[in-house]
Amino acid sequence: MGKEEQIRTRILLSQGEVKEYMQLANEWLHGIIKNDMGTDQEGWKYHWTRDGVTCSTREPAPDDPSPALLIRGQTRMRGTLQSVFEMLRWVDTSEKLAEEMRITDPMCSGALILGCEYPNDNGEGKTEESCIENSESEDCSTILQILWFLFSLPQPLWDRDFCALQVITKCVDPIRNRNMVGVVCGSIERQEVGLPEHTIRGEIKNTGYVFQESNVPGMLEVTYVVQVDTKGGIPHWVTNRINVSQALNVARTRDRMQEVQKACRIMKVRMPLESAEVKPFSEVRQYVFPFVTASDPETQGKAMLSLGIAAGPEDSASTTYDIEVAFIANQDVHFKVTGLGELGLECNKAWVV
Repeated sequence: MGKEEQIRTRILLSQGEVKEYMQLANEWLHGIIKNDMGTDQEGWKYHWTRDGVTCSTREPAPDDPSPALLIRGQTRMRGTLQSVFEMLRWVDTSEKLAEEMRITDPMCSGALILGCEYPNDNGEGKTEESCIENSESEDCSTILQILWFLFSLPQPLWDRDFCALQVITKCVDPIRNRNMVGVVCGSIERQEVGLPEHTIRGEIKNTGYVFQESNVPGMLEVTYVVQVDTKGGIPHWVTNRINVSQALNVARTRDRMQEVQKACRIMKVRMPLESAEVKPFSEVRQYVFPFVTASDPETQGKAMLSLGIAAGPEDSASTTYDIEVAFIANQDVHFKVTGLGELGLECNKAWVV
């Protein structure tokens, strides 16, 4: 049994737990914003500039028992806060999370979403039914997830894993009074999440993203802050040296998001929502996402998408089929659906909503 299968479970949070986690996430968000604004007078030291990313580091606070450096990567990207939030909201399954982590953090070898909530304004959890409604609503502004990550290390070192709380939110920066999208992530303990064999559980602290509008229209300022303690017997100077490279995760995230936005523009898709009419049913809505870079407007290209389709009128379960989308700039989007024939279904039409 693989390590993912040893961990895979479903965590349902009580309203009290959701409220507690939201309070914790708000504290983390204030810390991430302060680290985003941090200067050399507050201990931040310039490290390097690569691929449009400025990396700086800071020693942990005196009251922080962790020896791990704080790493900060800062860059800019084209986009809007709404498009950023929609792309983050789309990552709602373990398969999607694992794929995105593979692209944006090469050190990650496994990832699972163990629990997901869409809190209301009071930080309270929703019922499962209202969670589904809120996740698809334009008014959805906060996503709370319980995540598990696996990072493989070269032999004879044991792998490191992490059980973490992640909260994604659209909000107003309480310090600078600017609209932003914030992502905060930190280790938590859950009795449901055991430790796989030959694995050491590390600790994530002071970690997250800040996306804010810049003074250039259509451009966002993006900051990624990370502090990871790998625990175990790895010398701290080795860990810190490796961790500095994590600043480039912000470049991979920037490039990934810009590729997706470009693909959606060319495909004339409202990112990342698409509709398809499937006989004998009326309309099915699901979030879909291009997985490869879109070609230039003058050329043709392909993108792999997934679409959830109800298996039958009496069956509310959703089955995922692979859809190959061929797109040409300034032309309608045509879907080639595979796998529906076995169910006697036919994809009749696809269009943008």
